[in-house]
Amino acid sequence: MERSYLLDAAHSNQKSFGGKAVVEVWRKGAGLDYELFSYGTHVATVSDDIMGGYYHLTLLPAWDYSNTTVKHVREFIQQFGWKHMTKAQIGELRGTCSVYKYR
Repeated sequence: MERSYLLDAAHSNQKSFGGKAVVEVWRKGAGLDYELFSYGTHVATVSDDIMGGYYHLTLLPAWDYSNTTVKHVREFIQQFGWKHMTKAQIGELRGTCSVYKYR
């Protein structure tokens, strides 16, 4: 693991997530993987495709375990360029999807 940090509530009305959402950063080849843990459970990964200019999102089965976990996932993906989405819209991203890094 390269490093870890608490997920910041940059796109939320909340001041913080109280230490319940942690991001671990792992080196993967030339890129990085950002793994979101909500209440200690791995719920989503964003992979940085440095060469291709995209972020790839993978939602894990527990991504919608609770309303708070969905808030964590929503904030996490917004920080990588996905728009604000409802729980249903996030659910449509199931599996792996990508967003262009440079707008």
